[in-house]
Amino acid sequence: MPVVLRRLLALPLLLLFVLLAAQAQPPGNGDTEAVLDNIRQQVDATQQSLKKTAADSSIELGDDELQNLRSNALAARMQAAGLAEKLAPQLSSIQARITELGTPQPGAKEDADVASQRAALTKERNDVDGQLKLARLLTVESDQLATQLATLRRSQFQARLGERTHSILAARFWAELADDSVRDAQRVVALGRDFAAAAQATPLLVWLLAPLAAAAVWWLLRWAQKRALRWLTTRAHAGRLRRSVHAAIEVLRWTGNVGAASMLMYALLAWNRGLPPGAEELLGEACGMLWFSGYMYGLTKALACVDKPSWRLPPLPDSVVAPLRRFPLQITVASFATWFAERLALRVNASLSTTVAVNCIVALGLGLTLVLALMRAERLWRLELAKEGGHTRPLPLAIFAALNWLVLTTAVVCLLIGYVAFGSFAVKQVVWGAVVLCTAYLLAALIDDALMAWLAGEPNGTAAAHAPAGAASAAAGGTKRPAAQVAVLASGVLRLAL
Repeated sequence: MPVVLRRLLALPLLLLFVLLAAQAQPPGNGDTEAVLDNIRQQVDATQQSLKKTAADSSIELGDDELQNLRSNALAARMQAAGLAEKLAPQLSSIQARITELGTPQPGAKEDADVASQRAALTKERNDVDGQLKLARLLTVESDQLATQLATLRRSQFQARLGERTHSILAARFWAELADDSVRDAQRVVALGRDFAAAAQATPLLVWLLAPLAAAAVWWLLRWAQKRALRWLTTRAHAGRLRRSVHAAIEVLRWTGNVGAASMLMYALLAWNRGLPPGAEELLGEACGMLWFSGYMYGLTKALACVDKPSWRLPPLPDSVVAPLRRFPLQITVASFATWFAERLALRVNASLSTTVAVNCIVALGLGLTLVLALMRAERLWRLELAKEGGHTRPLPLAIFAALNWLVLTTAVVCLLIGYVAFGSFAVKQVVWGAVVLCTAYLLAALIDDALMAWLAGEPNGTAAAHAPAGAASAAAGGTKRPAAQVAVLASGVLRLAL
């Protein structure tokens, strides 16, 4: 075959090889500078939008605008991070070649080609190093910008109780959650590593002695409760005062037990103060909520008084209360989980989709638990009324149940159709309202029973002591005695304060 013909046939292969080699080469400085300039412009434009919003309160970015800005920031972050990953090995390669050329000896004459090559490589290294630093800086800035936008979206969402998101039953809801769940899960795992490191920093002997300390505190509080009840049984004049004080002691005991356990947990995890500030704040908030959870459970246990029906304060039949004995613990656990999940999402700065999903799921769990408890109580009440021959429930209980049904039904429907903030708010207000009412009932019982016990110790006060709680004031007023008048005045002031 002639030489010219062979060269013509080899030309296409040579062109193909050149194209592949060109694609394999890293982008030139001009291309890299253009990409960095483009990323810089995206980040600056997003920052300017946020600055305008912060400077002028009349300008408010909508949720779609915030989502678009956050998407742009995330895209800029991915682009800058990818560029940094490409430039890092290129910089290492240039530095290795400079190292191979060595350092010129002072006073020695160096070959002109070597000096020229070193100067060119040094210039290229400085350019690539500057580009790499800028790419990493843009990665951090865009990541912080995306976090700031996510926080702004979440705060706006929490401020608008009536705002609707995608329903939990819709596919788009779970699609948005899948996009952000990986990154949010990494932040939760990082927070878990902080707690695991803090737990490992606590000496093993301390962990072994902690259960003994907890058992000692529990036994001490139990002993104090028994001593107080024994003293109350022998000293108190009125039977209802014994029951109301017993209920108050039960509340204090459970609050103290759970609170002491939470403080012990805090002491163990913060033994060497090695937790980051955010993790330590979350731990402190969790301890505070555990105190309140112990109070909630103790309050329901004290008023239900399943183990001692004769000591029960509310006029509730045992056939209604006993089958509901598991619901106070379930409601308390669900309430704590709802609060803790929301605080956790806030502490790890979770995305809006994750925050909405967490709020929706835990609020649904709490709402459905309340609905099941209310359904069970309604059924038991109907059975009890049928046994008594068709008597009606007390009017306050009927109104309370009707309001709860209305709020819970509305809240669950709102959670399912996308009004997550409003539905979660309504469910939590049902629990909070029940805690406030039960606390007010217990304090009112203490006021009435203390008043009757006081009047029972006065001459001609026996009738007042055996009068109903609501009639204590009238009985005391009829005695025309100074002590009774002071008791009536004190009762009025305390009730007004309550």
